[in-house]
Amino acid sequence: MGTPATPIRQRLPHHVRRTGVIVAAVLVALVLFLWLFDWSVLGGPAAALASRALHRKVQIGHFSAHLLRWTPTVTITDLRVANTSWADGPYMAQIGSVTVGVEPWQLLRGRLVLSQLQIDDPQLDLQRDSQRRANWEFNAAAQNAQPPKPASAPHLPAVNFFTMRGGSLTLRDDIRKLRFDGRVVANEHRSRPQNEPLRIEGHGQLNGKPFQLTFEGSALFDLRLNQPYRFDATIVAGPLSAAARGEIDKPFDFEHFGATLDLRGQNLAGLYYLTGLALPFTPPFHASGQLRNDSERFAFHHVEATVGSSDLHGEIMVDAARPRTLLTATLTSHSLDLGDLAPSIGAGVPDMPNQADLAAPSANRTAHGLLPTYHFQFDRLRKTDARVQLHADSVKTRIPIKALQLGLRLDHGRLSLEPLSLTLPEGLLSGVVQLDARGSSAVAALDLRLRAVDLAQFKPGGAASSPVEGTMSSRVQLKGHGTSVHDILADSSGLFTVVIPHGAVRQAFAELTGIDVARGLGLLVTGNQKQTPIRCAIAAFDVDDGVAHVQQLLFSTGTVRVTGSGDINLNSEKLDLQLRGQPKKLALFRVRAPIVIGGTFTKPSFGLKPGPLLAQGAVAAVLGVLATPAAALLAFVDPGLAKNADCNALLQQPQARSAEHPGPPRASTSAPAPAPQPSP
Repeated sequence: MGTPATPIRQRLPHHVRRTGVIVAAVLVALVLFLWLFDWSVLGGPAAALASRALHRKVQIGHFSAHLLRWTPTVTITDLRVANTSWADGPYMAQIGSVTVGVEPWQLLRGRLVLSQLQIDDPQLDLQRDSQRRANWEFNAAAQNAQPPKPASAPHLPAVNFFTMRGGSLTLRDDIRKLRFDGRVVANEHRSRPQNEPLRIEGHGQLNGKPFQLTFEGSALFDLRLNQPYRFDATIVAGPLSAAARGEIDKPFDFEHFGATLDLRGQNLAGLYYLTGLALPFTPPFHASGQLRNDSERFAFHHVEATVGSSDLHGEIMVDAARPRTLLTATLTSHSLDLGDLAPSIGAGVPDMPNQADLAAPSANRTAHGLLPTYHFQFDRLRKTDARVQLHADSVKTRIPIKALQLGLRLDHGRLSLEPLSLTLPEGLLSGVVQLDARGSSAVAALDLRLRAVDLAQFKPGGAASSPVEGTMSSRVQLKGHGTSVHDILADSSGLFTVVIPHGAVRQAFAELTGIDVARGLGLLVTGNQKQTPIRCAIAAFDVDDGVAHVQQLLFSTGTVRVTGSGDINLNSEKLDLQLRGQPKKLALFRVRAPIVIGGTFTKPSFGLKPGPLLAQGAVAAVLGVLATPAAALLAFVDPGLAKNADCNALLQQPQARSAEHPGPPRASTSAPAPAPQPSP
């Protein structure tokens, strides 16, 4: 018979058997420890550790763990995170219970995958005050001071089973003027796909208007770290609506996502409370395109938009990762309605700020008159920088304009429009507009020029020809301060000059200026189109504290020489001008009385100045006094005009005539004041 087999444990070396016994004992002890240990005692240390990490007091009502499972779980009940000292209410977050399960085999592969995440009765109270302090900023500096830039978006693990019951969210944002109360629902399981996926919905107010939000995400139980997470979101705030459908590159990593975005509203300025961008007032708009965000750098590609009756196309970028948000845009319009730009300077905008942001600006003029009286909130300009280029292939307006080129630059509250040009079929309007909004009221400076504009292209009322022909040049240079266009112009000082060095005018208008009743009215009634040459026409105004005083108003034709005087008040918008024609040959039935232009910008009036005819002789002499040297006056508009023989001869004539007819000359006898320079 053979020798009986030796047991394996007897064949093993002694030290190996001893090590195996020790390991087995340790495993048994570990199992007994995990089974019998009272995990609730870890609630206090865990709360203290979380408090130090968040710089906020954290309370845990009960802590329990079940680790002897294929998928170990940890449960925390009555979890509370305290609010900041400045916020309302004692807690920022209160959660009835949280259960987290982990797949240990995924940990061995270096991946954190949650087998389950169950949250019951979460209540979040998020607040941001007017000083930009946010109670969701978990750092020591943010407790009582302005917080830094938001941290990176959280990178959350995949979840195989997720459920949330009784969730609520309240948000108060004084910067955005937002109040929101919502509920969060999610009840998902792989075996029950009909259950409701993640959904957030709620209502509140945005800038005093009703606000609604709906967010729907794809099921969380099937999340994969290397696959995008799909979502649909809609926001409705009064007349403003936004809809986005897209994908987050990695689940809940909001630093990287793309979406198709559709925006509609009554006014682009209303987007301020959603985006923080200082956008202009506009008519109703609709914009769509592809939105992409990468680390707080937003790109709005392939923009297709309508604003009023204008179309816009191009690219828009918003870099919110910078210390100061920067907006850049390159836009093109194939058909731009110039009237759609009027609300950007306050035309038709309600005077109440809350109404102005979301309401569509009215096409009606302001109650005050022609100049917009809306008071802008320039503090918005100090929060955002911008670089915008706009080109219009064609422009719809009452006067013929072929194209528009506009460049906008906003830097620390200083706004400039340069280049600013409107191309006419014959002529060009160009210049610079600057606005310094760093103070409580803005300082505005403008320098605009009209160059070689052919007046024949302006035909009122569909007429076959223009009553005035020739080439016109002009320049306006003003500087003032205020919070509305009206206030800025009512405070302004500077110069405004128009020159027509040569041309022609319908003879009926020239005769009427001389008040030749028989010929002037007769030619108008019969529609006579006979023209008389314009040898030179000049209108020069010296603007001081919102009042434009006539420096020169001269108009010389083949039949009459016209002079003028008076004021234009930019504050009251009242006109107070007088024109007098001096015939170059004897005419019967002539009334020796000046034409008076009165009324306002919106309702001008025309008539004859009453009074004894003998007194009008002195008036005629006053109207002919030269207030400014000819060369300086013409060079202000265009250096080339200073050599124009007809205009120089016309401007030299009044000096000789004023010596023959003594009268009280104007106080100003110097050259035009230096033009105001725009603020840097």
